[in-house]
Amino acid sequence: MKKLFIFATIFTMVFTLSARDYPGVTVRKHNGGVWAIFNLYNDIEYTPAEATGGVAELECSGNGFSFCRVPMLALGGNDHRDDLADTRALVNAVNEIIENSESRSPSETRFEGNEHHVTVAVPDDAGRSFTYYQVKGVWNYESNGDCVMKITITDVSAAYSRQR
Repeated sequence: MKKLFIFATIFTMVFTLSARDYPGVTVRKHNGGVWAIFNLYNDIEYTPAEATGGVAELECSGNGFSFCRVPMLALGGNDHRDDLADTRALVNAVNEIIENSESRSPSETRFEGNEHHVTVAVPDDAGRSFTYYQVKGVWNYESNGDCVMKITITDVSAAYSRQR
């Protein structure tokens, strides 16, 4: 029994160390003017997270013709690995959450805060197993269209492997 427990602990530690850390994202929308009702902005500034476990920032402001979207995710830890599938899938999930927040109408309590989450499954190189991430966004729009949104990315692979 002790050997099984030790094996499970070592396996969990190796699995956890091999997981990629992705930063959270804080999205700030302000001073959108008339175009804010269409979620179009002039100045879109993305600042990657500075360290593992940090928070990247997306700031959108001014009257313009561009959507407020995350162009990429800065990766923390294990930077030598090239996980383009992870990055692409997670950027799409983050942008899906931003789009979801923009598509809600006031009758759906848009101005009282909301949240949305997406679970992303990314296959490994051999395609035999998956890494599961939960991308969750929480936001609160003001009546003038200003918004602060917090998006977190969590590796939930362990929870999915226990369900099988």
